[in-house]
Amino acid sequence: MKKHLFIYALIIVSFLILVFFVCINLFKNSGTGQNQGPTPTVPKGGEAVSTVEKPNAEEQKIIDQNRLVGSLTGELPYKGYNFTLYYSYSTDTFIAYINPKNTNAGERELAVFLANRGIKDKAWLGKFFETYILPASTP
Repeated sequence: MKKHLFIYALIIVSFLILVFFVCINLFKNSGTGQNQGPTPTVPKGGEAVSTVEKPNAEEQKIIDQNRLVGSLTGELPYKGYNFTLYYSYSTDTFIAYINPKNTNAGERELAVFLANRGIKDKAWLGKFFETYILPASTP
């Protein structure tokens, strides 16, 4: 008899715990799906109108620059004739090594490399851009 009572009590406690977690999960998820972004509004008899503002020209320029710089990281490391360009994910830094025997050519080659990828100025790479002129034995 005591064994049966224990089993019934265990089943009831398990059921209550299950109901408790289901209720918590429902309460936690009740807000999902709402306010996850701008929702289009539909005026009477018209097409949907987005409430998202388009970026102005200056903001769009920055967005485009960031997209180009972001796509550059996938091509690195890159080794040219007079320079090598790396990207350090851990420090979010671009690092250029320029051949000390031909620094002018290395700088020009780096500028052409970046321009060919739509990056008009190495200043676009941000404040985390470092240039080193090292002996030929280094990278």
